[in-house]
Amino acid sequence: MKGNLNYPYPGQNKSENSNYAKSLIQQFCTVNNIPVPKFVVNNRTDCFGFYRRGTNTITVNEKLCKTPVKTPGFTWSYTGYKADLTVAGVWAHEFGHYVDNVLQQISSKMNVKGESNVSSYEPNNSERFAESMKLFILNPDLLKQGRPKRYEFLTKICGLKPVINDAWEIVLGNAHEKLITATRNWVKK
Repeated sequence: MKGNLNYPYPGQNKSENSNYAKSLIQQFCTVNNIPVPKFVVNNRTDCFGFYRRGTNTITVNEKLCKTPVKTPGFTWSYTGYKADLTVAGVWAHEFGHYVDNVLQQISSKMNVKGESNVSSYEPNNSERFAESMKLFILNPDLLKQGRPKRYEFLTKICGLKPVINDAWEIVLGNAHEKLITATRNWVKK
């Protein structure tokens, strides 16, 4: 294994990946004066995760989630990458819905016209906000470099502060070189 041991690594087990995300989310809540949500694992649900508006509970089906990919190919899911169905990625995405609720559906004010999506799962502003929050939690510099309007919305309009201050290359330092190259290309778009 190469890179920074503080960040997720290829094949990291789901329990460690989950604990990593929960710790980051708790730190984020402290820094941003947001109540810490309740984390619920429900491996019987048929979706990766969900947040019910008006509650303080986010739920993830860790069984369905992926581990950080060792060699990108059929799957590209990696913690802190734009394609992230790891346990950490799903926790961070669902936490994005929770933050949107705490900020009284601020996603309705999100205007990122002319900027490409973070991921292929952005059918509406609520999901666009959650996908942006996923990167803002797990790899804020990648969001800042790749989708600056979203980063600016989260920092200037929402008043949020990231917890991670490292460059995206450091956050993804344990990832396969193919994933790093794909990330560089995504940032350039």
